[in-house]
Amino acid sequence: MPETHSIGSHTTWFEEPDLIALRLSGDVSLAESEILAREHLDMAQGRDGVYMLVDMTDFGSGTPAGRKITSETLHRMPVRGVAVCRAKLTSRVMA
Repeated sequence: MPETHSIGSHTTWFEEPDLIALRLSGDVSLAESEILAREHLDMAQGRDGVYMLVDMTDFGSGTPAGRKITSETLHRMPVRGVAVCRAKLTSRVMA
């Protein structure tokens, strides 16, 4: 079982060899966005590529500054693909 990191009501974990999973539950604060960004950068460090699976079933909302941090982080990571599941229309548009 992979080590799960809880950030507020959200959870993230890494599954070998190259999958970062993220489950968003409720609103994501700016501070939580910053912590998640650091966690994901650490998970991707030293890898040629990673994939992300994001479960947005219970996602509430985020802040504009938090979305900017997320975007900047994704550009710094060797992301090969992102799958978003169960996102509301507005969340899909932002993703």
